Amino acid sequence: MAKVDRIEKIVVEENADNDSKDVELLHEFKNALLGVYRVGTKTLPVYSYIRLIDLRVEEGLDEETAVEWVDATYLNRETHDFSGGAYIIVDDTGV
Repeated sequence: MAKVDRIEKIVVEENADNDSKDVELLHEFKNALLGVYRVGTKTLPVYSYIRLIDLRVEEGLDEETAVEWVDATYLNRETHDFSGGAYIIVDDTGV
């Protein structure tokens, strides 16, 4: 079983008894998964910011558009509760 598949399995299994349904796996970006992080009773998937952008570039977007898309789609404060949200995106840009 590939690492990303094991990570997805851990997230699903560890949240099976959790009443909270706000844990989200970004299946289309499973190759950006780095690991998991436990927050309270939830096990959240952790994604690489750089890899999310790279995957969009691989799909045909230029880098600037990919950055804007990832930021607007996954880092928008209106759709993501950063303190205990559905997933975590690690800023691994090194900047």
